[in-house]
Amino acid sequence: MADVKLANAQANGLYNDQYWSNRLLEMIKLERQNFVFTTLGKEVTLPKNQGTKTFSMRRYNSLPVSDNLSGEKLAEGTAPTPLQIEGQMVSVSVDQFGAYIKETDVAKDIHMDNIKEIYQPELARHAAEVIERNIISKFSEASEYFCDDTAQAANDDVDDILAADVLTFDDVRIVNLTMKNYRRAGHSKFGGHPVLVVHANVMQDLLDDSDLKDKMLVPGNDNLPIKLGSLERYMVYGFYIVETLIADVTANSGSVNVYTSYLLGKDPYAVAQLGNGKVQWYSTGFTAEKTDPLGQWATFGYKLWTGAKVIDPIAITKIYSSSAYDAAIADFATDPIGRASSQLSTVLTDPTLTLSTPDTVVTKQDITVTITDDNSATVTALDDAYYVAWASSDKTKGTVAWKSAFVASITGVADGTTNITATLMKKTATGDVVVKTSAAKEVTVNVS
Repeated sequence: MADVKLANAQANGLYNDQYWSNRLLEMIKLERQNFVFTTLGKEVTLPKNQGTKTFSMRRYNSLPVSDNLSGEKLAEGTAPTPLQIEGQMVSVSVDQFGAYIKETDVAKDIHMDNIKEIYQPELARHAAEVIERNIISKFSEASEYFCDDTAQAANDDVDDILAADVLTFDDVRIVNLTMKNYRRAGHSKFGGHPVLVVHANVMQDLLDDSDLKDKMLVPGNDNLPIKLGSLERYMVYGFYIVETLIADVTANSGSVNVYTSYLLGKDPYAVAQLGNGKVQWYSTGFTAEKTDPLGQWATFGYKLWTGAKVIDPIAITKIYSSSAYDAAIADFATDPIGRASSQLSTVLTDPTLTLSTPDTVVTKQDITVTITDDNSATVTALDDAYYVAWASSDKTKGTVAWKSAFVASITGVADGTTNITATLMKKTATGDVVVKTSAAKEVTVNVS
């Protein structure tokens, strides 16, 4: 994490020129109940000091019963053919993760809040989210189902998902029946029933499903899911449903946001830990030592070991769908309050913006801005707090449009000249503000 310097700590209007209350507002963050995958896996422990980061498990196949019981029917005086055993090895590796905050003595002595007191609980939540997201990242071996109108074929892809391809109970029933026909049991934490983990938007799609309204709620006069706005832990067609905000939502090639839901059976994946599995906390005080001779820095943070691995690909299926409630998806680029804290190494209060060539544009050409921070170091990435706005002084000659973080595209309209400028903007709770504008770049347009 970035250093906590005084300018960093007092950014966004946190300076102390007015009365303030010491009753601090809670952070806007994911709550622990969203970390459902951490609790739904098979927990395994790798002992410390074993010379390895890998935990291996053996899964044995069941024994077959022959057709017409020909292999099991005994003949007098003749021994039957012995059965053969078969198994597979499943290995899960643990990796080390960690994060820390570095604070200056000036920030500690001058800033009005105790940064360590505020952010140590947040680091605990951060660690829990790291474990959760690492588990989800290991689901590449899971089975897949696509909620499109085409037959479930080997060439199905998320790009086949259209805006109308929302998740229905019929889709989940197909996946559930497939799991049953492959003789997979349900999840042990849900009484032997499968559990469906969905994004909050997909939960609303299921609440609109005609099967729910016509076959379950009205006949039984049970309208509680509608009243609560959720099917959380409600059994439908033999499976339960759980909601999470930590679920993949990715735009496909057709600009449709594709949501990933998960149907889980018995022991679908393993979650591994090293030793006792606890998060280890570390802190250094403002103590003088060789690299910090005047004790100007203090740090506090955590380390942990965690890993995950799909045990049975048939017992976990990723279900891809769109959502009719896609308009409600979060856009943290326009939410300066709810977004995560900026991780720029230096607060950009007086940066330098320099524009590259071109001097002449023929129809279309890229232009790049180089940004150096207050310490003259090149800025290589911009987080959600900042963005670059581009402008053309004469749009009848040439227009300019954002292309990527530091690149724009100039399109020639007519022969002539126009001045191109780039402005570094910062999102704040009261609206976007200008940080710095580049010197104008005169561009000659030649489209004839």
